[in-house]
Amino acid sequence: MKFPKKEQWLYLAHFMVSRYFFRFRGMEIQSQDKLRFVCVKWDEIGDMVTCIHAFRMLKSEFPNAHITVVCKPFVKSLLIAESSIDEIFTDLSDLSRVKSDIWIEFRGTFYSLFKGLVSGSKLVLTRGFVRFVQRGKQPHERVTNARIIAPILSDGLQQILGFNKDADVALKSIQKFVGLDTSDEAKKMAEVRWDNSFKFALIHPGGRSLLRRWKPENYKQIQKYVFEEYGLHSVVLGSKDEESLVNELTKESYTHAWISEDSLLVLFEVIQRAEIFIGNESGPLQIADLTNSPAVGLFGPGVPNVFYPSNPRSKVLHYVLDCNPCDQITCVRPNDRCIDRILVAEVKRSIDVIMK
Repeated sequence: MKFPKKEQWLYLAHFMVSRYFFRFRGMEIQSQDKLRFVCVKWDEIGDMVTCIHAFRMLKSEFPNAHITVVCKPFVKSLLIAESSIDEIFTDLSDLSRVKSDIWIEFRGTFYSLFKGLVSGSKLVLTRGFVRFVQRGKQPHERVTNARIIAPILSDGLQQILGFNKDADVALKSIQKFVGLDTSDEAKKMAEVRWDNSFKFALIHPGGRSLLRRWKPENYKQIQKYVFEEYGLHSVVLGSKDEESLVNELTKESYTHAWISEDSLLVLFEVIQRAEIFIGNESGPLQIADLTNSPAVGLFGPGVPNVFYPSNPRSKVLHYVLDCNPCDQITCVRPNDRCIDRILVAEVKRSIDVIMK
């Protein structure tokens, strides 16, 4: 896996901190202790989804602990009902006033790492150290996040999550912690958006990188197929800046646009109501996996396995070319993009396997 230069330096700093500066220092961590955790996860929606189980693992191990999560503002709405989290900050400057016993850099910045070093924390755990040890054999992102906190978990979990252990076994061992607490308000808003009696496929044609996006004309064929074969209308999900793409895919009577400005918990609830989710590698795909929803995930330049849906009701289509992984900005094979190798017929077959 190639990192941007800035991230390389950050991970090197993580490694140095974990390897040389902060060990347990004779600290005896007891599950009944009222420890203060600061968990920095300054990341995107999909990345946060693959970290929620780690907060739950911490709360399970340390039920009296106070867990503060630092995240980007637009991710906060996903976490506001999660009972394993006691406090949420959405401004890195807030780190100046938090108190911590154990500081965890699930993914932060140089600034957050510095704040962790000067916070008086007894222990600092870092993502960069785990990524260094895993180099060349990166597992599912849920396993990476669990391994970051493994040193303070019970002996059994430490053993299962060890770097020399099978990643699939590790993934299964933490599956019981995967989930999300939601709210009655989100459920009511989801019902307003899409009534329970309405049977639909949720389509997400967008993606942070254009190289992740399957062609709109392909999605049109899939929309027609799920309507004719399964009687499902298509709700096409997109953000405000994806409105033109959504409009392009909602010209038929069996298609409906959803330019969502609702909270992420409402999206969570709507995805649970869908008969099937079909979309590119993205945050909504990760939310579909979190809900254990039937899903077909279309992957382009992403690293294999790391963000694949892990629930048994999902299918992944991914052509891994010799240029993978890439920067997801400039394609070296613009006339033969990996995402374009996925055929409409393959997606139809995947839908059939899930639906029949």
